[in-house]
Amino acid sequence: QRESGAATAARLSQSSGPLVRNLQQRAPLLALGVARALFVQSTGYSQPEDEYGMHWNFFFTLGCVSLASTLVTPVSAAYAGVLGLLVLTVHQVWLCSGGALWVQNAPRVTLLSANKEGVGSLVGYAGLWLLGDALGAMIHTARSERGTSALVGLAAVD
Repeated sequence: QRESGAATAARLSQSSGPLVRNLQQRAPLLALGVARALFVQSTGYSQPEDEYGMHWNFFFTLGCVSLASTLVTPVSAAYAGVLGLLVLTVHQVWLCSGGALWVQNAPRVTLLSANKEGVGSLVGYAGLWLLGDALGAMIHTARSERGTSALVGLAAVD
C-alpha cells in the first residue's frame, strides 16, 4: 500500500534528526533567497555587489545564521553570551588578519568569492544572534521571576 506525499513528508519529518527538521524550518528563508536571486538576475535589477555579493541576499544570511545557531544551542543564556563574544572576537581577528582584504579585494572567480561579502559576514551575524539569544533569555528569566514584564514596569513609571 502506497502512502500519500503528505504522509511520507510527515513520517520523514518525525523520524529525521534535528538537523533535517531544522533545515525544513529554514527552507522558506532559503527559498526566498533563491527566488530573490533569480528575480534580480533575470530582471537585471541593480544590486550593488559590494553589499552582499553577486547572488547573496539577506534571506540567505538569515537562513544560514538561524540554522547555525540551532546547531550550537548553548545550555544557558550565560553560555550563549560568552559564546557570542567568542565568535565575534574570532570574526574580528579573522578580519584583521587578512579576511577584510579578501572581502574587499579578492576577484570574483568562484561562487564563494562572488559572494564574499555575504559569506564573510555570516560569522559576525552568528555572534550577534547568540548575544541576542542571551539577552532575550535573561529578559525572559527576569520577567518570569518577577511575574511581570520589565516593559510594563517602565510604562507604569510614566
